[in-house]
Amino acid sequence: MGLFDGLFGSKEIDENSSAKDLAKFAKSKDEYIRQEVAEHKNCTIELLELLSKDKESTVRKYVALNENCTTELLELLSKDEEFDVREAVAESPNCSKEILEVLKDDEQDWVYKAALKKLVELDPNLMQELIESGNEKYLNFLVEYSETTEENLLKVAKDCNHEILEKIFNNENIKEKSIESLYKKHK
Repeated sequence: MGLFDGLFGSKEIDENSSAKDLAKFAKSKDEYIRQEVAEHKNCTIELLELLSKDKESTVRKYVALNENCTTELLELLSKDEEFDVREAVAESPNCSKEILEVLKDDEQDWVYKAALKKLVELDPNLMQELIESGNEKYLNFLVEYSETTEENLLKVAKDCNHEILEKIFNNENIKEKSIESLYKKHK
């Protein structure tokens, strides 16, 4: 038993807890216990639906991240007022491409970056569309994304503002020779 066991959440919930036990714990006044239920592998769709309306955003966040969460429930959570819930929706293994398309235009940068990351992972060709879009949010994502190649970073650098150029210089995928060349061009 660890030092903090039972401090946050319940000592009674474990990996073998049944759906019946989880239903009992889902009504707890302790948000950490409800969070444990929301992230539990045996949490039913019905319990996830109940917990998706929880007053605490951390509970709703773990509903979105649960592998049992349905696309329909993720769609509802994608409209949550709290950005951490919307970010969790984008990171969910069950998030549909349609929901990601909506979240890629979210006003909160953690949300749209999580959605763009997943979209690019699903379709690497999307990177070219993002470059060509000229959309500053998308370009900011690309220059900070660890998988953006030097070739693509140089494409972004052709027509970008100073702030984005500075981020390109800080990307580990760009070589020093390219940085020197870009610096001379944009001086």
